[in-house]
Amino acid sequence: EKVVMQQTPGTAKMYKSSGTLDEWKTEVAAKSVGNSRLSFMLCAALTGPMLFLTGGENGGFHIVGESSKGKSTALRMAASIYGDQAGHFKSWRTTDNAAESLAIFSNDSCLILDEIGEAPARACGDMAYMLANGLGKARANRDGQARAVSQWRTTFLSSGEITLTQKLSEVEKKAQAGQSVRVVEFLADAGAGIGVFENCHGMRPSDFAIKIKEVSSKFYGTAGPAFIEALIKKAEIANEINNICADFSNKYCEKEADGQVIRVARKFGLCLAAGMIAVESGILPHTVQDIENAVKKCFDSWLELRGGQGAGEDATILKTMKLFIELHGQSRFQSLTPRTDA
Repeated sequence: EKVVMQQTPGTAKMYKSSGTLDEWKTEVAAKSVGNSRLSFMLCAALTGPMLFLTGGENGGFHIVGESSKGKSTALRMAASIYGDQAGHFKSWRTTDNAAESLAIFSNDSCLILDEIGEAPARACGDMAYMLANGLGKARANRDGQARAVSQWRTTFLSSGEITLTQKLSEVEKKAQAGQSVRVVEFLADAGAGIGVFENCHGMRPSDFAIKIKEVSSKFYGTAGPAFIEALIKKAEIANEINNICADFSNKYCEKEADGQVIRVARKFGLCLAAGMIAVESGILPHTVQDIENAVKKCFDSWLELRGGQGAGEDATILKTMKLFIELHGQSRFQSLTPRTDA
């Protein structure tokens, strides 16, 4: 029986390819070697097709840093896994309905949203929850009866000069601990003084960023299908992935770590599993140790930004107290040991 694939114009535009997998691997992915943020973003983008296999939850990774630090460059490189820049490199500045449509088109793959600062603050929290929950809005049809709610499984990658918490504070909304688990934020600065980069492969950082943008626009859309083929061929793949996630969590979480930390550690473990499978299948030019180092560095950055492995609510209390003292200082407090003028 003949099977005919019927796809909407949106998916047809998103999933295109150019060049060969070897060209993408040599020209695009090779530039991420030695760069933890670039390598991690590639691994995170590959986790979308694994959610169905493992029963994993939707979620996103948000890279935070000053302008012109290479955040968008990292996202462009990740976008090249599944298609061209026009189809996969999107902006936070969109409506709820449009975001829902993008999520549906990105089912079992990756949705990429650049620059959270461009989006209205009130919409950001709702949009992050919607994408992470994998459920669209409940709507009625023309008869007034409830329509089927749209559902999806996807990983989304995001960037911005500010965190989601800072964005919500613009409209005096507080980010809940659950949001920080759904949208995992870490610093763009890799610690080498050149933004997301640590190794520019003999080029100036600005030239390196331009080169990545050029090659990502030229070679794309081949790694994603190859990765899905690799998943199909591996036996007992779900157990292998879950074991890698558990091992990463056990290895890098303290015994007293909060449940939120363990939950996020498993998300990072899923990225490690994706990277390991891609390396073993010849899709990424890294070593397994390269991938683990990159994932661990980004996990450490998340912990630094979060404030440790304790409960998120406790860290928020401490931050609030510190902020109050910094804001009001001596106008609200008096020194217990005042210095007297001799």
